[in-house]
Amino acid sequence: MILERLASRENFRKVEEEWQYEFIYYVLSSIGIPEDILDGCFPEEGAEGFTVEHRVELRKYMTTFDVKIIDDRDGGITMYLEEELIARWKKCKFSLREDPKEVDPAQRIYVEVQADIWTIFDEEDKDA
Repeated sequence: MILERLASRENFRKVEEEWQYEFIYYVLSSIGIPEDILDGCFPEEGAEGFTVEHRVELRKYMTTFDVKIIDDRDGGITMYLEEELIARWKKCKFSLREDPKEVDPAQRIYVEVQADIWTIFDEEDKDA
């Protein structure tokens, strides 16, 4: 499934990072990891507040729940539950767009961020 978000030219990488952060939280909550555990691993301020301590805490619980989150170091993420693929986030694509109706020339050009994602839950929704 391809999803799109719009971002300014100055913060499109932050938009991508935050979106990926939300995706991981969504997948983990969808497999039944309790929210009180997730809230301890994912700070309220989002990806910006995600510290080393949060990563250590998250890794501890991922071991407990037999979840693997694999970052391909090129913008993609693959998630497994008990060795079964449950979610994939492919590297985002970025497209410059122009809004001719925008009066401010600095805001006229923006970035369209496209994420190609898949989760096992999407397929379950189609079957229902």
